[in-house]
Amino acid sequence: MRTGLCIILVALFVGACGDRPATTAAAPTPRPATTDSAAPPPVDTSVPTAGDSAATAPGATPRRSFGEALQAQTQAALSSGTCRDLSAVAVERRVDSADAVVMEVVMTFDAPSERARAMVWVEVDDTRRAGARHIIGDGVWSARCRDGCAGVTGDCPAPRLRSVPEPGPGTEVVSGTPARASALATRYGVVVGATSVRGGFEELIASDAVLEDVTSGRVRRGVDGFVDGLRAIERAFPGERRVDDLTITVAGDWLVARFSWRGTPAAGAAVSLRAAEIVRFDKGGKLVWSRGYAMVSER
Repeated sequence: MRTGLCIILVALFVGACGDRPATTAAAPTPRPATTDSAAPPPVDTSVPTAGDSAATAPGATPRRSFGEALQAQTQAALSSGTCRDLSAVAVERRVDSADAVVMEVVMTFDAPSERARAMVWVEVDDTRRAGARHIIGDGVWSARCRDGCAGVTGDCPAPRLRSVPEPGPGTEVVSGTPARASALATRYGVVVGATSVRGGFEELIASDAVLEDVTSGRVRRGVDGFVDGLRAIERAFPGERRVDDLTITVAGDWLVARFSWRGTPAAGAAVSLRAAEIVRFDKGGKLVWSRGYAMVSER
């Protein structure tokens, strides 16, 4: 299976590296998920199992669902971690799928006041127990919560404060039986696997699609915006462009993907990114919204 739209965030990352001049990439190869070094502090894995939503005795406090329990533990772990001047952690959206719980997190900091956005992906096994955790955040998160930016301090994406609005009350929860999981994953794979401009994207991306990139704070729209992103990649990385370690999970009309990306510019060493993306499809299977995250892992 090929993978695709986070290519937009790679293209927009190019802006942080400079608009350097940029062939076809090797097809991405899905790999087993692994725990990455950017995982948040461990949290208690003894969360409710498959029967977590069962009714409780009259008058008793309702038992939290698996996703709710994992969300609370993740928020507590982030809040008690090593982030400097952290004042609040809000989970903006949570995707509960059969094999993962994925959260979009907004973190607010003091002194000076600024916000960061990050995606936290928690793997879930067949017995509904939490497993490996992965986190990919923006430049503010990297600077505040990590010692440098994935080992490449000079190439951290610059903070884009206006791209992270104040989170609203509550958490949007996405769940549902992924009846179209295979079809949506295939369509997403065609989009994300694209490394050069060609026709046919109109069948995959809605004309009014909104494509957000957390790394740059930029928003592109529709097929034209997607093609602009591809052209930016072609200019910046004329050498090899490759996606590996692809993992996809689907809940209802939502899809979340994470992977590694590597590209070779016209001059200099190859750039490697850890990337993730959350995507929503319409009933016809066209992509209508996406938000991509990326962090430099090495140069």
